[in-house]
Amino acid sequence: EDFDQLEGVANQEALVEELPAAESTLCAGPSQDAWSLKSPHSTVSVVESLEQRSLRLMLGAQTRDRRIAAAQSAHRSSELDWRLAHLNSMQQKHGRKELADRHRLLMTWMVAAMALKVLGKDLRRHGKPARTDRSQDEKEKVPSARAKALWARAKSAAVAHLAPQHQDSIQSALEKRWESEMKARNTRKAWKSWCAAVRVIGFIARLRRRRKCSAHAEAIKQFIEGAWRGMHFRVSVRNYLKNIHLLQRAFKAAIRLRDNARKYVYHPLLWELETQFLGEKLKSEMPHGLVKKKIASHREAWDLPGRMRELQGLGERRNAYSFVDPAKAAARPAKPKNAKMSTRRRAIRQDRYKLEGHVLFSEWGEALSLESCTTRQSQSVEAATHVLDSYRLDLDARRIILRAMFKQAVEKWWREHLAYKQAKLDFRNAWMQYRVEVEALGPSQQDAWPLPPVFPSQPRVILNVDAKKMHSMMVNALSQTQMWQKLFNVTGKR
Repeated sequence: EDFDQLEGVANQEALVEELPAAESTLCAGPSQDAWSLKSPHSTVSVVESLEQRSLRLMLGAQTRDRRIAAAQSAHRSSELDWRLAHLNSMQQKHGRKELADRHRLLMTWMVAAMALKVLGKDLRRHGKPARTDRSQDEKEKVPSARAKALWARAKSAAVAHLAPQHQDSIQSALEKRWESEMKARNTRKAWKSWCAAVRVIGFIARLRRRRKCSAHAEAIKQFIEGAWRGMHFRVSVRNYLKNIHLLQRAFKAAIRLRDNARKYVYHPLLWELETQFLGEKLKSEMPHGLVKKKIASHREAWDLPGRMRELQGLGERRNAYSFVDPAKAAARPAKPKNAKMSTRRRAIRQDRYKLEGHVLFSEWGEALSLESCTTRQSQSVEAATHVLDSYRLDLDARRIILRAMFKQAVEKWWREHLAYKQAKLDFRNAWMQYRVEVEALGPSQQDAWPLPPVFPSQPRVILNVDAKKMHSMMVNALSQTQMWQKLFNVTGKR
């Protein structure tokens, strides 16, 4: 939008600057092929020749191109400057982050060293023996020499009457008790000595964790701020490609249905109508019953009801192959790589609806079974078939007729499809009214319920060929061929 505004301003400035120069050039003098030019916004009459007018227009176009190029270059330079400034700011932030990480690590270990140094001083100060004398209670707790002697005599008297294994068990119990008491005493002493250091280190660890989480959150915010615009474009492109793939699958399915309908319904019907018409016109030159026999074998090999069922199934499966849900496609079990879907190639039909044998379709649209292709016909039949084929329409005329008939069927289908959509809306309203009436009557009066509305069916008229219209188009096309005119003249003379 800015570029369009700059272009409009440049065009206005060019016209304003070039108008006086054009008037001075054009007022130099009239020539034989001169003509008068009057501006709609002024009363000044300008007389110029064709050469002067072409020169003025050329100069105006050059000035306009220069101004547009200047505006484009200015826009590109401003955008480049903005990008360079953004890059410099990003680099500065990255440099500050690296410097802060180095300083943070250094300061952390400095704080830990200072805390441990202060803790060591406290431990050395508290570890020295107290200079004050023992209190009276502690003096009373200290056993005297007489008490020690009595305790030793009692111990020896008690131990003298015990067995050695009993003495060992008592000794081990006492040692365990002493070890547990010493362990608890050392634990209390160690905790009392190192509790301050542990608390300081824990506080530093929590502080570093919070600062680290904050740094990570800032990095995530910076990444989102720098990438959300590009992400918007990427999501838009992804959605666009998804819609394009959906349309491509829909087009492929529609083209597959169209080609099969033309090839296996319209073209064989055109061959049948053409053969029947030419058989009536060339009855005197054809063997008796040849045309009826060929049409009967054609219908038997063609099997129109089976073809219609196949094409209707293809139309129903079009949604499964084209408008497939990604979630359902992901849940669908994967097929092996060597598995191949059955396809129709080289006009060979594979039986799926109780049809036996393969069928070949000629370039004229005739359905031929493999048995009829392998059997050899008589010379008279081959000659009559060759004469009949020589009067047929060429491939281009056939394509024109088939395309026109299919287009007519599609237009009819579209009209019925619009009616089908309106019928769906009417069905929705009728169904809501039906529910209201049923709820009003209740389940106890189920016999009095009205009949439910019938859901409208989708139109299926593409495969319904207008035989009369095709016959008239075929006759008109045949009447314009040279062979038909020759036949018409011969029959007229006869």
